[in-house]
Amino acid sequence: MADTSLWQTAVVSLVAALVGGYFVHFLSGLRDRNSKRRELVTKYLIEIWQTIESVNKSEESNVLRRLEKPIADIQLFGSDHQVKIAHSIVNEIVKNQTSDTTDLLVDLRDSLRDELGLPKLQHKFFWFRSAPIASPNKKNIRKKQS
Repeated sequence: MADTSLWQTAVVSLVAALVGGYFVHFLSGLRDRNSKRRELVTKYLIEIWQTIESVNKSEESNVLRRLEKPIADIQLFGSDHQVKIAHSIVNEIVKNQTSDTTDLLVDLRDSLRDELGLPKLQHKFFWFRSAPIASPNKKNIRKKQS
């Protein structure tokens, strides 16, 4: 009788260990996939943000071409709201040859900060660009340094 009870205890313990091990493995895999997904989406959103931000206020002739990839990536990795904003930007560019991307950049910034666990910024979004002197010469440079 004692042998049967010991045998049953061993089988129950083994089954519990196997089920528990599988469950832990399943949860670990799920956590790893979610972590990898978040890492990938975060990487792409950062690249999108940087590209759109650098294209804004740019005087280059290939601005529209440089916006193609970020707009496509937003459709893959962006939120519903970001896709909607990107779509309106594209429509505005087609209609007017220009568009304001500030709303999209703010939404991307907020999403990234949330994903990275950073607090939401209360400051209004602002632009900073340093423009080179149109035709620099030594006299102008010296005066500015003084």
